Amino acid sequence: MVLLIQCQNEASAFDWMAFAKDIAPIVIGFAALFFSWYQLKSSETQKKNENRRNEIYKKLNDFYGPYIQLRKKSHILYQKFQKKYRAKDVNFSTLRYLLKGQSFDENENALLKAIIDIGTKCEDLIQKNAGLIDDDDLRNNLIPKASTHYLLLRLAYEGNLKGDIENFLDSSFPKEIDAKLEDRKIQLENELNKLNS
Repeated sequence: MVLLIQCQNEASAFDWMAFAKDIAPIVIGFAALFFSWYQLKSSETQKKNENRRNEIYKKLNDFYGPYIQLRKKSHILYQKFQKKYRAKDVNFSTLRYLLKGQSFDENENALLKAIIDIGTKCEDLIQKNAGLIDDDDLRNNLIPKASTHYLLLRLAYEGNLKGDIENFLDSSFPKEIDAKLEDRKIQLENELNKLNS
């Protein structure tokens, strides 16, 4: 009886060893498959993140960064240009002033010409990189208004638009565009920082 129990124990132990030997390759195979799947998934995530990083860099370098810099330059020049006019009339509008047939002195003309040239550069930038504008309000509202203002100001400055002031009252520059552009740039930079960390 003792011999039978001992044989069963030995057989039982031997069966576990055989089972372990049989199952080990399967377990290793599954582990290898899981590791391969994990590596592939990790590689796909890295590729996706890399593509998104490149997309953000393109938006920042080809549109938002240059456009914001042009806007800042224009704003600085405009502050100098309109200073004496705003002192007399807080609602001063360069476009309306030009449509009335008014003219500026030599220095003001030079500043206004520089501002209009910057506006033309902004229009070119918008046209070339419109696909990078990823904010609905900027794309469908603010940038079209700004672009229209650049064109109307240039036409009025060149003397191709006169009078009919009432028709152009809604064509003033959208002042909120600068804050909106800066907000979008910060959002993209924050996303980039997360992807890089």
